[in-house]
Amino acid sequence: MTDVILTRPKYEHSEYAEIILNHGYSVKNIPFIKISSNDGAIGSMTEYLEATLSGTESKIDFVIFTSKNAADITLGNCKEELFSVSPKIVTIGPATSEVVRKYNSSVFYESKGNSGASLMIELSNFCDLNGKNVLLPCSKLSDDNLSLGLSKHNCHVVRFNIYEPVNRTVLPEELMEVAEARLVCFFSPSAVVSAVEQLGQTILDKDALAIGPTTYEQLQFHKFKKPNMTETISPDSFADRVTELLDV
Repeated sequence: MTDVILTRPKYEHSEYAEIILNHGYSVKNIPFIKISSNDGAIGSMTEYLEATLSGTESKIDFVIFTSKNAADITLGNCKEELFSVSPKIVTIGPATSEVVRKYNSSVFYESKGNSGASLMIELSNFCDLNGKNVLLPCSKLSDDNLSLGLSKHNCHVVRFNIYEPVNRTVLPEELMEVAEARLVCFFSPSAVVSAVEQLGQTILDKDALAIGPTTYEQLQFHKFKKPNMTETISPDSFADRVTELLDV
Protein backbone atom coordinates (compact mmCIF):
# COMPACT_ATOMS: atom_id res chain seq x y z
CA MET A 1 0.00 0.00 0.00
CA THR A 2 1.29 3.45 -0.95
CA ASP A 3 1.33 6.10 1.77
CA VAL A 4 0.88 9.18 -0.41
CA ILE A 5 -0.58 9.73 -3.89
CA LEU A 6 0.29 12.97 -5.68
CA THR A 7 -2.29 13.77 -8.36
CA ARG A 8 0.24 15.41 -10.67
CA PRO A 9 2.70 14.01 -13.25
CA LYS A 10 6.07 12.95 -11.89
CA TYR A 11 7.89 15.75 -13.73
CA GLU A 12 5.75 18.35 -11.95
CA HIS A 13 6.43 19.10 -8.30
CA SER A 14 9.16 16.46 -8.14
CA GLU A 15 10.47 18.23 -5.05
CA TYR A 16 7.29 17.23 -3.18
CA ALA A 17 7.83 13.54 -3.90
CA GLU A 18 11.49 13.76 -2.92
CA ILE A 19 10.86 15.38 0.45
CA ILE A 20 8.10 12.86 1.31
CA LEU A 21 10.46 10.02 0.47
CA ASN A 22 13.09 11.63 2.71
CA HIS A 23 10.54 11.55 5.55
CA GLY A 24 10.27 7.78 5.16
CA TYR A 25 6.93 7.53 3.34
CA SER A 26 6.19 5.77 0.06
CA VAL A 27 4.83 8.04 -2.68
CA LYS A 28 3.49 7.69 -6.21
CA ASN A 29 2.43 10.18 -8.88
CA ILE A 30 -0.93 9.40 -10.50
CA PRO A 31 -2.18 12.40 -12.50
CA PHE A 32 -5.91 12.87 -12.97
CA ILE A 33 -5.63 15.73 -15.46
CA LYS A 34 -3.51 16.72 -18.43
CA ILE A 35 -2.93 20.13 -19.94
CA SER A 36 -4.45 21.07 -23.29
CA SER A 37 -3.12 24.25 -24.95
CA ASN A 38 -5.57 26.63 -26.63
CA ASP A 39 -3.83 27.44 -29.89
CA GLY A 40 -6.42 30.07 -30.84
CA ALA A 41 -5.91 32.02 -27.62
CA ILE A 42 -2.12 31.72 -27.92
CA GLY A 43 -2.34 33.15 -31.46
CA SER A 44 -4.54 36.01 -30.25
CA MET A 45 -2.11 36.79 -27.44
CA THR A 46 0.80 36.85 -29.88
CA GLU A 47 -1.11 39.29 -32.11
CA TYR A 48 -1.86 41.45 -29.07
CA LEU A 49 1.82 41.57 -28.11
CA GLU A 50 2.74 42.52 -31.67
CA ALA A 51 0.13 45.29 -31.55
CA THR A 52 1.68 46.72 -28.39
CA LEU A 53 5.02 46.88 -30.19
CA SER A 54 3.50 48.71 -33.16
CA GLY A 55 1.75 51.16 -30.84
CA THR A 56 -1.82 50.20 -31.75
CA GLU A 57 -2.26 48.78 -28.24
CA SER A 58 -1.10 50.32 -24.95
CA LYS A 59 2.21 49.34 -23.40
CA ILE A 60 2.06 46.35 -21.03
CA ASP A 61 3.32 47.16 -17.53
CA PHE A 62 2.98 43.72 -15.93
CA VAL A 63 2.49 40.13 -16.98
CA ILE A 64 1.22 37.86 -14.21
CA PHE A 65 1.82 34.11 -14.29
CA THR A 66 -0.35 32.33 -11.73
CA SER A 67 0.99 28.86 -12.61
CA LYS A 68 4.02 27.17 -14.13
CA ASN A 69 1.84 25.97 -17.01
CA ALA A 70 0.85 29.55 -17.85
CA ALA A 71 4.49 30.63 -17.81
CA ASP A 72 5.74 27.66 -19.82
CA ILE A 73 3.07 27.88 -22.52
CA THR A 74 3.40 31.66 -22.87
CA LEU A 75 7.19 31.75 -23.00
CA GLY A 76 7.39 28.61 -25.10
CA ASN A 77 5.17 30.15 -27.78
CA CYS A 78 5.75 33.91 -27.76
CA LYS A 79 8.93 34.55 -25.78
CA GLU A 80 10.41 36.98 -28.31
CA GLU A 81 7.24 39.06 -28.55
CA LEU A 82 6.84 39.22 -24.78
CA PHE A 83 10.47 40.09 -24.09
CA SER A 84 10.33 42.81 -26.75
CA VAL A 85 7.51 44.45 -24.80
CA SER A 86 9.61 44.20 -21.58
CA PRO A 87 6.87 43.99 -18.93
CA LYS A 88 7.61 43.35 -15.26
CA ILE A 89 7.00 39.65 -14.59
CA VAL A 90 5.00 38.67 -11.50
CA THR A 91 4.58 35.04 -10.39
CA ILE A 92 2.83 32.92 -7.80
CA GLY A 93 5.20 30.46 -6.17
CA PRO A 94 8.80 29.35 -6.70
CA ALA A 95 7.93 26.68 -9.29
CA THR A 96 6.46 29.33 -11.60
CA SER A 97 9.48 31.59 -11.06
CA GLU A 98 11.76 28.69 -11.92
CA VAL A 99 10.05 28.33 -15.31
CA VAL A 100 10.49 32.05 -16.00
CA ARG A 101 14.20 31.84 -15.21
CA LYS A 102 14.50 28.78 -17.46
CA TYR A 103 13.72 31.16 -20.31
CA ASN A 104 16.50 33.52 -19.13
CA SER A 105 14.22 36.16 -17.72
CA SER A 106 13.98 37.75 -14.29
CA VAL A 107 11.05 37.90 -11.89
CA PHE A 108 10.00 41.32 -10.64
CA TYR A 109 7.88 39.93 -7.79
CA GLU A 110 7.13 36.42 -6.54
CA SER A 111 4.07 35.95 -4.35
CA LYS A 112 4.60 33.87 -1.24
CA GLY A 113 0.94 32.83 -1.21
CA ASN A 114 -0.92 30.52 -3.55
CA SER A 115 -3.94 32.44 -4.76
CA GLY A 116 -4.88 35.51 -6.75
CA ALA A 117 -6.33 37.10 -3.61
CA SER A 118 -3.08 36.82 -1.67
CA LEU A 119 -1.09 38.05 -4.67
CA MET A 120 -3.27 41.16 -4.90
CA ILE A 121 -2.62 42.07 -1.27
CA GLU A 122 1.13 41.56 -1.59
CA LEU A 123 1.52 43.30 -4.94
CA SER A 124 -0.55 46.35 -4.00
CA ASN A 125 1.68 46.82 -0.95
CA PHE A 126 4.84 46.31 -3.02
CA CYS A 127 4.26 48.70 -5.91
CA ASP A 128 1.87 51.20 -7.44
CA LEU A 129 -0.77 49.44 -9.54
CA ASN A 130 -3.00 52.40 -10.31
CA GLY A 131 -3.78 52.66 -14.01
CA LYS A 132 -1.35 49.91 -15.03
CA ASN A 133 -1.88 47.58 -18.00
CA VAL A 134 -1.71 43.91 -17.04
CA LEU A 135 -1.41 40.84 -19.28
CA LEU A 136 -2.90 37.73 -17.65
CA PRO A 137 -2.30 34.42 -19.50
CA CYS A 138 -4.07 31.69 -17.55
CA SER A 139 -6.24 28.60 -17.50
CA LYS A 140 -9.75 28.62 -18.87
CA LEU A 141 -10.86 27.44 -15.42
CA SER A 142 -9.10 30.19 -13.46
CA ASP A 143 -11.46 32.27 -11.35
CA ASP A 144 -11.92 36.01 -11.81
CA ASN A 145 -10.73 37.07 -8.34
CA LEU A 146 -7.37 38.33 -9.57
CA SER A 147 -8.87 40.22 -12.52
CA LEU A 148 -11.50 41.79 -10.25
CA GLY A 149 -8.88 42.76 -7.68
CA LEU A 150 -6.70 44.39 -10.32
CA SER A 151 -9.70 46.27 -11.71
CA LYS A 152 -10.35 47.74 -8.28
CA HIS A 153 -6.88 49.26 -8.52
CA ASN A 154 -7.88 50.85 -11.84
CA CYS A 155 -5.80 48.37 -13.82
CA HIS A 156 -6.61 47.46 -17.39
CA VAL A 157 -6.49 43.64 -17.51
CA VAL A 158 -6.14 41.68 -20.76
CA ARG A 159 -6.78 38.00 -20.11
CA PHE A 160 -6.08 35.11 -22.46
CA ASN A 161 -7.25 31.59 -21.58
CA ILE A 162 -4.26 29.84 -23.14
CA TYR A 163 -4.81 26.36 -21.69
CA GLU A 164 -7.24 24.19 -19.83
CA PRO A 165 -6.92 21.05 -17.72
CA VAL A 166 -8.79 18.07 -19.15
CA ASN A 167 -9.49 14.69 -17.62
CA ARG A 168 -6.87 11.99 -17.98
CA THR A 169 -8.35 8.49 -17.99
CA VAL A 170 -6.70 6.76 -15.07
CA LEU A 171 -5.80 3.09 -15.51
CA PRO A 172 -7.69 0.49 -13.41
CA GLU A 173 -4.53 -0.51 -11.51
CA GLU A 174 -3.85 3.17 -10.74
CA LEU A 175 -7.37 3.64 -9.44
CA MET A 176 -6.81 0.67 -7.16
CA GLU A 177 -3.64 2.24 -5.78
CA VAL A 178 -5.47 5.50 -5.10
CA ALA A 179 -8.26 3.62 -3.34
CA GLU A 180 -5.76 1.85 -1.06
CA ALA A 181 -3.47 4.84 -0.34
CA ARG A 182 -3.39 6.47 3.08
CA LEU A 183 -3.44 10.06 1.77
CA VAL A 184 -4.33 11.62 -1.60
CA CYS A 185 -2.91 15.09 -2.37
CA PHE A 186 -4.58 17.49 -4.81
CA PHE A 187 -2.80 20.44 -6.42
CA SER A 188 -5.72 21.88 -8.40
CA PRO A 189 -9.54 22.03 -8.30
CA SER A 190 -9.79 20.26 -11.66
CA ALA A 191 -7.88 17.25 -10.32
CA VAL A 192 -10.45 16.95 -7.52
CA VAL A 193 -13.31 17.03 -10.01
CA SER A 194 -11.65 14.39 -12.22
CA ALA A 195 -10.95 12.11 -9.25
CA VAL A 196 -14.56 12.32 -8.06
CA GLU A 197 -15.86 11.56 -11.56
CA GLN A 198 -13.64 8.49 -11.90
CA LEU A 199 -13.69 7.10 -8.34
CA GLY A 200 -16.93 8.38 -6.85
CA GLN A 201 -17.55 7.51 -3.20
CA THR A 202 -14.20 5.71 -2.95
CA ILE A 203 -12.26 8.97 -3.22
CA LEU A 204 -14.74 10.88 -1.04
CA ASP A 205 -13.97 8.50 1.83
CA LYS A 206 -10.19 9.07 1.61
CA ASP A 207 -7.98 11.34 3.68
CA ALA A 208 -7.37 14.18 1.22
CA LEU A 209 -4.95 17.10 1.31
CA ALA A 210 -5.53 20.20 -0.81
CA ILE A 211 -2.72 22.57 -1.68
CA GLY A 212 -4.33 25.99 -1.42
CA PRO A 213 -7.78 27.33 -0.50
CA THR A 214 -9.30 27.11 -3.98
CA THR A 215 -8.58 23.39 -4.21
CA TYR A 216 -9.78 22.92 -0.65
CA GLU A 217 -13.11 24.51 -1.61
CA GLN A 218 -13.58 21.70 -4.11
CA LEU A 219 -13.00 19.09 -1.40
CA GLN A 220 -15.69 20.75 0.67
CA PHE A 221 -18.05 21.18 -2.30
CA HIS A 222 -17.86 17.46 -3.10
CA LYS A 223 -18.25 16.58 0.58
CA PHE A 224 -15.00 14.72 1.18
CA LYS A 225 -15.26 13.06 4.59
CA LYS A 226 -11.69 13.97 5.61
CA PRO A 227 -10.68 17.20 3.83
CA ASN A 228 -7.44 18.90 4.85
CA MET A 229 -5.50 21.88 3.56
CA THR A 230 -2.03 23.38 3.57
CA GLU A 231 -1.95 27.15 3.09
CA THR A 232 1.56 27.36 1.71
CA ILE A 233 3.08 25.70 -1.34
CA SER A 234 6.63 25.24 -0.09
CA PRO A 235 7.82 21.60 -0.08
CA ASP A 236 8.85 21.81 3.59
CA SER A 237 5.44 23.05 4.73
CA PHE A 238 3.77 20.43 2.56
CA ALA A 239 5.90 17.66 4.08
CA ASP A 240 5.13 18.89 7.60
CA ARG A 241 1.40 18.73 6.89
CA VAL A 242 1.69 15.24 5.35
CA THR A 243 3.65 14.02 8.37
CA GLU A 244 1.07 15.52 10.71
CA LEU A 245 -1.77 13.69 8.94
CA LEU A 246 -0.02 10.32 8.59
CA ASP A 247 1.36 10.19 12.12
CA VAL A 248 -2.05 10.54 13.75
